[in-house]
Amino acid sequence: MKEPGSDTAGLRLKEGRGVHVFDKGGIGGMVLAGKGSDRPKEGIDMRRLVLVFLVVFMVAALGGVAIAQPPAGAGKAPLFHSDAYTCSAGAGATTGPRYGFVVMNTNARGDLIVQVSVKRAEPNTTYDIWVNQDPGACPLAAATLVGALTTNRMGNGNAHLVVPQVAGATHFWVSVTGGELVVLRSMAVELD
Repeated sequence: MKEPGSDTAGLRLKEGRGVHVFDKGGIGGMVLAGKGSDRPKEGIDMRRLVLVFLVVFMVAALGGVAIAQPPAGAGKAPLFHSDAYTCSAGAGATTGPRYGFVVMNTNARGDLIVQVSVKRAEPNTTYDIWVNQDPGACPLAAATLVGALTTNRMGNGNAHLVVPQVAGATHFWVSVTGGELVVLRSMAVELD
């Protein structure tokens, strides 16, 4: 056996507390069970192992923080042909064909972001969009955005609105009015 600290074929012999370690500079090395032992065992550099665990822990902790803070709110609801409604639930008739959907989101600035996607409605028709918020802004006296959406020749159309969120409102739904269908309404989405 070489003297401690000598180098043989790229291996360095380190000594510590009755254990000899041959190290190539990687994560592990060969550990001799005791002074003078000829039987090698696999070993791991504890400093590097602790460092690896700390890095994994920090990545997991940072990822957990991002997951623990959900977005301000989001919800999706189908559109139905419905003359009836309630302020807390939206569309009163929720059977029959669906005429698209709405996606609503709140943000930290106090905005309500509304995406309306109308499907299979009247072709080449302009619709007004009413964004109802309960409690506080239901029923509405006027459309939120007049002429907000015009369908194509297939009866499909999309609109994007950003409106101020009414303080205290927790239930949000949309009415789409125009053409001969009279009114499409979404079910209410509960947001924070």
